[in-house]
Amino acid sequence: MSAVLLGIVSSPAFAVGTGAGTTVTNDVTLDYQVNGFDQATVTASVDFEVDRALRVTVATGNADVVAAVPGQDFAGPGAVPALIFDVTNTSNDTVDLLLGLVDRDATAVTGFAGNTGGGPLSPSAVGLFLDDGGTPGAVDGTNTALTVQGNHWILPNVTEDVPIRVLVAVSVPNTAAQGEQATYTLVAAVAEAGLGTLIAGDSNGRDAPGSTGATDVVDDPTLVQDVFADLATVDGEDFVYDFVADAGGTAADVTSNGQHADSSAFVVDAAELYIAKIVQVLWDPINGNRYSANNSDTDSGNNPKAIPGAVVMYAIGVQNDTGSQPVTGVAIADDVDNLVSVGTTEAVNWPDTVSIDLNSVPVAFDVPNAAALGSVNFRTCGGIVGSQGFGADPAEVSVSLGACSATQTGLIVYVVTIPAS
Repeated sequence: MSAVLLGIVSSPAFAVGTGAGTTVTNDVTLDYQVNGFDQATVTASVDFEVDRALRVTVATGNADVVAAVPGQDFAGPGAVPALIFDVTNTSNDTVDLLLGLVDRDATAVTGFAGNTGGGPLSPSAVGLFLDDGGTPGAVDGTNTALTVQGNHWILPNVTEDVPIRVLVAVSVPNTAAQGEQATYTLVAAVAEAGLGTLIAGDSNGRDAPGSTGATDVVDDPTLVQDVFADLATVDGEDFVYDFVADAGGTAADVTSNGQHADSSAFVVDAAELYIAKIVQVLWDPINGNRYSANNSDTDSGNNPKAIPGAVVMYAIGVQNDTGSQPVTGVAIADDVDNLVSVGTTEAVNWPDTVSIDLNSVPVAFDVPNAAALGSVNFRTCGGIVGSQGFGADPAEVSVSLGACSATQTGLIVYVVTIPAS
């Protein structure tokens, strides 16, 4: 007498994460007696192959928007801040991962406080890199560039449960305006290991975006079948990528389509510098001084005019706007008109302060007390007062004002003489 095992139990005999292709064997033993005598044991066994649960997760590592500066170039020197995405193969098999980038223009990212609602930023270049360089979260010339195929990138032979940090970097035109936003959705899809071939559908009839033809078939214990087990995204701006057409999709990502997505954004955080120049006649040979004493704002009652022999003051004010990025290397070059000569030897009274309109707002500048009539006088943004000689035409005035943080100001003052003959 014999017995045959007709089926397997409905509960799987393996833990979550059991590798695809693992053969699971269930043995059954039947003992029985005839007239009280033990009979030969009857055994049966059944095998099945563990199917592939294909799952990938994408999660941004940014808590808010990432500042982008006009003129930044990820191919140039220095470190360029990047969007951070952690991509993890959470399948039960090694797979390739295809990465696609969907440009969402200035779409707000859910949970980010720094969304501006401004116009879209149009980077001049976009690149994907591994975060394996010298500057975490930034591309600094030492990062590994990901392999590109058409319009998408490839992570080859990705083992299970090991997050890979991917950086999205952009180069920004100098013309980019404050508050422009570039939102990107990074999409990862499962592909055959070592081949980079998209897994277009699963055995439950689910198609990857852009694919058709997957059919729902019964479980075959002798085969390793594919099941899209990816999770749904939670944010509406997380779109799919069509790896068949190799182009960004036009719909939000959904569960069990063989891919997963998350979003982050750049926002232009530029420095707004303002510069303005005023002119005042300080002295003429007929009316004398405009101010009653040197380093005084008290009028003398005289009204000198720009006649031959007169001494004229130029004042140049610079200001970094409120909330602007700090700037460095602020340099002013001023070409003095050939109809006047720089400096003077006349006894002329300087004002104590000058008012210069910057961004339509009057700003009071303290004229350096040590101002010299024969020199270019300045106060840097850091408050350092100094003077220097005039240069040669066409840059008679060339002054470095150093670094300027938000709201800081710098001043340049000098005089010229209108030739008398």
